[in-house]
Amino acid sequence: MKLDGVLMLIGLMAATSFGGEKQIALYTVGNVDASMQARVVKWVGEQLMTVTNTGALASSATLTLAAVQDLGKARLVTNTVAVLILADGLSGMEGRHALAQGNVVVVSVGALRSADAETWSRRVEKESVGGLAFVLGMEPCLLPICVLCPTPMIEDLDLKGRGLCPPCMGRWVAKGVEKGIRDPE
Repeated sequence: MKLDGVLMLIGLMAATSFGGEKQIALYTVGNVDASMQARVVKWVGEQLMTVTNTGALASSATLTLAAVQDLGKARLVTNTVAVLILADGLSGMEGRHALAQGNVVVVSVGALRSADAETWSRRVEKESVGGLAFVLGMEPCLLPICVLCPTPMIEDLDLKGRGLCPPCMGRWVAKGVEKGIRDPE
């Protein structure tokens, strides 16, 4: 079996064995394409856990980063373990791809923009999975194939993997059980 097939199988196993009601809530700020949202929901679901696309947090990107983070924190309800916000044109995100704080991750889709739609989508997927894994307790990884490998420059982001490496997937399984967001095997 090819390595891609094994990694995909690990991802699918992780996505399907989480405790029933716990979820990540996805919100948008500004003009974020529906197909981008769908890709992120699917990929985060395969890598980490169920994502519910709850719609627009704000229709305009005139809010500040701090205001959006506060709105995200207010959405952390009983069954929601983290909030992912895809934002376009948000004030305060200049020079940043994503910001993970508390249990809220804000990904700047505008800062990740590329002329190539596939590259752009993969950048958003990587920052979403990495940011959520960090707020849910994972540590940075030194393997460049792992989405948890730090990438300060956008060129580095394009080179790293888009999912968790096998050692990090194992740690994620243990972390999920520890946090009560994953059923024990």
